[in-house]
Amino acid sequence: MNTCVSFLAGCIIFTTLGFMAKSSGVPISEVAEAGPGLAFIAYPKALSTMPLSPLWSVLFFLILLLLGLDSQTLFILSVIVYGKLTYKKTSGIYEYPWQSTV
Repeated sequence: MNTCVSFLAGCIIFTTLGFMAKSSGVPISEVAEAGPGLAFIAYPKALSTMPLSPLWSVLFFLILLLLGLDSQTLFILSVIVYGKLTYKKTSGIYEYPWQSTV
């Protein structure tokens, strides 16, 4: 599933860059920079050409926010699971108090 979503996102990005390059008459390499800045340049320009562009823009940036929160949640979860597996509880009492909150 992750591969399919990445492939679809790549197709959308490159078709958007191609459209922007064709409409402005410049090469694709000059349309937008590579990296995370691409999400803040290519997608907003593409969304501005769609009907109901404010709605799609809000939804797009909400998805970016949720993806960032999801990444942070998984990082914290992996640290907590590591702590629980590393430090076992003895006689019903946790050796480290922060483990009792999980």
